[in-house]
Amino acid sequence: MKRVSTSALLPGMVTAEEVFNYKGHLILPKGHVLTAESIEKLEFYSVINVRVEEDGDPETDAAETDNALNINFDDIDTPSAGPAKEEAPQEDGQTASEEDSQMVSEEDAPTPEDASAVPVSEEPVAPEPQEAAMAKEPAPQPAPMEQMPYSERLRQSEEFQAFEKDYREATNSFKESMSEVIENVENLNVDELISSTLSLLSSEDKHISVFDMLHSMRQMDDNTYIHCMNVSLMCNILARWMKMDEEEVKLATICGLLHDIGKLKIPEKIIKKPGRLTEWELSVARTHPREGYNILMAAPVSEHVKNAALMHHERCDGSGYPLKLTSAQIDPYAKIVAIADVYDAMTSNRSYHVPRSPFDAIAAFEKEGLQKYDPAYILTFLKNIVNTYILHRVRLTNGEEGDIIYINPDKLSKPTVRVGNKYIDLSKEPHLFIDALI
Repeated sequence: MKRVSTSALLPGMVTAEEVFNYKGHLILPKGHVLTAESIEKLEFYSVINVRVEEDGDPETDAAETDNALNINFDDIDTPSAGPAKEEAPQEDGQTASEEDSQMVSEEDAPTPEDASAVPVSEEPVAPEPQEAAMAKEPAPQPAPMEQMPYSERLRQSEEFQAFEKDYREATNSFKESMSEVIENVENLNVDELISSTLSLLSSEDKHISVFDMLHSMRQMDDNTYIHCMNVSLMCNILARWMKMDEEEVKLATICGLLHDIGKLKIPEKIIKKPGRLTEWELSVARTHPREGYNILMAAPVSEHVKNAALMHHERCDGSGYPLKLTSAQIDPYAKIVAIADVYDAMTSNRSYHVPRSPFDAIAAFEKEGLQKYDPAYILTFLKNIVNTYILHRVRLTNGEEGDIIYINPDKLSKPTVRVGNKYIDLSKEPHLFIDALI
């Protein structure tokens, strides 16, 4: 093998080792045949040089297998969404649009038991007291960083710890501001309100990793303020994916941050109820869009912000609430908020359900997305959101673990996963799904 600077790479060269960015995120696998697109990808991530196979070197088993499957890793960047052919599993028969009434209890994670050492000798040895035997056992050593799952490496990185600290501070600042807004909405200062939120996305690289960051904080109880912060960040990114200008991106961000302000008028015993809501409680919970609109009526904010609060539960097919509007009647910014709102609700830790896999949410969008959401927004969201999970390690519903290596453009929720030396195309496995990112 030889080391070649990125600027000197040529299509057809084969990577001799895995290529990571400076955060330890895998960009290209070992044995990948370079194309113009993958070289451009390396330049985008500021990779200085790469080890490649020299002429005559044997290709790796992984490369041979990839070629046999006709997998082009560069196609990963531009998948197109298609209609779903199979239904994804739903909890208790609920759908993504029913997050207000979906109630599933969270179970405590099991604690692993310590293994006991068994002495080996040619002569019979009397068993030692348990405390003495344990004292002689070497202390378990943490796995090297490079052997840890990506999610664990991310949580231990300085970047994640800094993001988590800034995220908590931004959320607390937003919570304090909301108390003042409710008391005197006429003095609402939008620039001050979203300054902390925008600082979390201060660099282009963070636009790429923010979904990883948020997923790694799913253990946090998702109260109204955390949910609004998440939706705000997602609206910012979706607006960028839609190629909106900076003022439009900023407007989408504030729409996301204030979309659920009406929930501050709903009794906490309903918002935080761990069981299924009664019909009356659900009817009260569903008044929050109107309550939010009423709060913002006197606020010095764009009509789009007020409409996002009122319309983020409306659906393009008229099945939403509170006004049962159809596509042409729904504010475009409310359409953006609706997608981010449902995605975060499904993948977050709520008092009534544990976080679901992002691919469960993607499957739900595939099932009904083109009817309930504006196609231009939902297709852009799905095409880009799946790419944020490329090369992530996942656990399948059969217990196997592997890495996502290819997105199936006709079934985004069912990618191809490499498990050891085998490849599992989930789009051809109707009863096998991604259970969790790990």
